[in-house]
Amino acid sequence: MVGDRIREGNMEPIGKCHFLVLEDNEDESFLIKRAFAKARSSATAFLCRNISEAKSYLNGSGIYSCAKSFPKPQAIISDLHLNGEDGFELLSWTQEKAELRKIPFIVLTGSANPVELLRARSLGAAKVIPKPSTLPELTQIIETLSQEWCHVLAY
Repeated sequence: MVGDRIREGNMEPIGKCHFLVLEDNEDESFLIKRAFAKARSSATAFLCRNISEAKSYLNGSGIYSCAKSFPKPQAIISDLHLNGEDGFELLSWTQEKAELRKIPFIVLTGSANPVELLRARSLGAAKVIPKPSTLPELTQIIETLSQEWCHVLAY
């Protein structure tokens, strides 16, 4: 069951601090949902499964055209390795758009490849964080990110 502070599809947002999360792996998506639900934070998140969906959300196009229901996020959290896609594409795309470049882009990745991690930073990632292996660790990351980015005003 989706927690009350993370949503998918066309569910209504709750709260004022909002993250956009890009994760295609079902198991990791489940853990992210649980971490947001358990976090001592009022942060909400919208989960996208692919780059196309994330771009539509960030552009406010199609089903995401209602800014009240689909607000610009205070930060974007993305994996690097997606099913047949690559998170670098979304990172580069956001950095090319002036209105999106202001939104902190956080890479949450299972990659330990130093070249990939440096590439993410050089493309504009605000943070590159290794994916934790436990729910308590992931919950702590969500709490920390919320503390760091929830003070940022909506765009």
